[in-house]
Amino acid sequence: MRSDYFYRAATLHPDTPFNVGYQLFNQRCKCDLSLYQVVRQAKIPLRTLDALECGMGDIDFADVVKLLEFYDIKLDMDASCFPGLPEEYCQKYFAENM
Repeated sequence: MRSDYFYRAATLHPDTPFNVGYQLFNQRCKCDLSLYQVVRQAKIPLRTLDALECGMGDIDFADVVKLLEFYDIKLDMDASCFPGLPEEYCQKYFAENM
């Protein structure tokens, strides 16, 4: 996935980063994986994973995709939270697609 879909935290609904982070953190806990295990296996920087799970900072959707594919899950939220994503991504990475 290209990194064309970068979202500044200030442009997103305040709940969006938290919602993404909660779902990623919850899935990591369900899989009984440490931050370091996910970093190594998903090939994502620790700082990025930590920021995403804490719901802090900007969101590069390419990083979210790496984790969704690693966990084999979809986000349980409306795809419209990330304006401009192609319909293909909305179908593939979101459980709700309104």
